[in-house]
Amino acid sequence: MKAPARLQPLIDEGLIDSVVRQLMSGKEATVYVVRVGEDTRCAKVYKAATQRSFRQAVDYTENRKVKNSRQARAMAKGSRYGRQAQEEAWQSAEVDALYRLAAAGVRVPVPYNFHGGVLLMELVADAEGDAAPRLNDVVFTPEDARRHHAALVQQAVRMLCASVVHGDLSEFNILLAADGPVIIDLPQAVDAAGNRHAPRMLLRDVGNLRHFFGRFAPELRATEYGPEMWSLYERGLLTADTPLSGRFEPVQGTVDLRGFDARDRRRARRRSGAPATHGFLSMDTTDPRMTSPACERNRGPLLDVLLQLLPPQGLALEIACGTGQHAAHFAPALPGWQWQPTDPQPECLRSTAAWCAGLANVRPPLLLDVTSPGWPGVPAQVDALFCANMIHIAPWAACVALMREAGAHLAPGSQLITYGPYFVDGEPPSPGNLAFDADLQRRDPAWGVRRLADVQAEAARHGLRLLRRFDMPAHNLTLAWGR
Repeated sequence: MKAPARLQPLIDEGLIDSVVRQLMSGKEATVYVVRVGEDTRCAKVYKAATQRSFRQAVDYTENRKVKNSRQARAMAKGSRYGRQAQEEAWQSAEVDALYRLAAAGVRVPVPYNFHGGVLLMELVADAEGDAAPRLNDVVFTPEDARRHHAALVQQAVRMLCASVVHGDLSEFNILLAADGPVIIDLPQAVDAAGNRHAPRMLLRDVGNLRHFFGRFAPELRATEYGPEMWSLYERGLLTADTPLSGRFEPVQGTVDLRGFDARDRRRARRRSGAPATHGFLSMDTTDPRMTSPACERNRGPLLDVLLQLLPPQGLALEIACGTGQHAAHFAPALPGWQWQPTDPQPECLRSTAAWCAGLANVRPPLLLDVTSPGWPGVPAQVDALFCANMIHIAPWAACVALMREAGAHLAPGSQLITYGPYFVDGEPPSPGNLAFDADLQRRDPAWGVRRLADVQAEAARHGLRLLRRFDMPAHNLTLAWGR
């Protein structure tokens, strides 16, 4: 077919070769089947705001980041530049969500490029290789309904663990691919940790799944997966592998999530050393403890490594301690060690103090910016340095400072222990780490998964070398550095 005007620039740039046909036209975009070499993909052409029936409600855009204060002011005033910036932010939100969710293992189309308001991505296909149908166009047996409902509840859990709520999930934006359901249409997705309407939207999303599949398997209508998963998420107990019962009874003294509304708020804070895909949450405004699902998942494997690396006693300095969950988990298992947490964010220090209350071998947390020369206020010499999930979610200067100060503060024979994802020369990168790296750089160009060789070179400049490597779950590495 003749290329629509919005797709012609992609042909001119060599991003696509031809347009095969229009696949669908929805409330926010028109989707075309296109050819790229020998591959068949789809191109999603976003409609102008004046042509969309899905409005950019403040509920969805709350707490979304903008590039700078000028752009924020313009968007608030509704100027011509502000409207253009708002439109660009709405469109790029789907790209950001796709990369974030792909990194979390959620079944979404693979994004390839975003150019001029057109998203080029995977064509989700059925068993015959044709475009996959929407759930709304399929009739299910009770057995298939139960199976697909269970799979989508699991996808909703993975999304929530990545701090994403779809916000408009229903049978109309889920495709049935040859190997199972695939979730699409994410420009309205919200940050579960930063949007106060996220609980209500999650309950609606999961409720839509219940009502649709309940037409084919009536017993599903009695399930309450939405309130159950949100309650676990708020308490930091939800992981991708958490078994769910589909039943929910509010804990006495807490909010009944079946009636949760926008007035109920959660606090969320990002710090320089915290994964961008996970929020730090506090369920009770009287409780300063924040929780990180990532810490809940990795604290056990990390402790196993520490028990192998550390001698029976010493003083450990933790850089970018975040919520304090690591310190609270490690200290009881390392009774011969004094643990000194540090972080640049006061709310993280309060959270750490609360998590570690009553632990005699955890010192009061200290305020410390890793890039501060000399690390004022910390002990002059320590027996171990521990730093998890900071190097990739901070400017490169943070890694430089970490290695510089480690070289100065580590006692002879001591080690710096770091944890996180890396790109290793000669080893194929995992799709998850590639997607995570792209997501990080979209959030801040100074962030990103680092090449291990670059980190080794920086360590060498300060007299440190890589002593041991431990392969960890989810394609992460724990690395031990020393002289």
